[in-house]
Amino acid sequence: MAGKSEANRRSAKGAAAPASLGPLDRPGYVAGKLDLDVATAAQIESLPGIGPAMAKRIVADRMQRGPFVTRDGFRRVRGTGPTFLAKIDSLVTFSGIVKHPEASDTIIPKSKRKR
Repeated sequence: MAGKSEANRRSAKGAAAPASLGPLDRPGYVAGKLDLDVATAAQIESLPGIGPAMAKRIVADRMQRGPFVTRDGFRRVRGTGPTFLAKIDSLVTFSGIVKHPEASDTIIPKSKRKR
């Protein structure tokens, strides 16, 4: 029987994550890419061209409607047109994982906000 930590390392397709995680493989990331299906607003806000309002809008949509699963699913968020997607496409992924929302998912610490 798989332990909880092993289950947490599995992607939506069931493949196990590498045993040694790289510097970008941490909660919210898969293979070095930000997983927009589970990332916090603070993590999303760190992407180029995304401010606090857009990051919160992305998380709020996901909390209300569920994971995006694909780029096409992500397009349901207002402001995520083709130009925007082209900027972040190589930096993000979609696991399809359903994550129970937490209040902290929508908080962007002031020290991390872009100026």
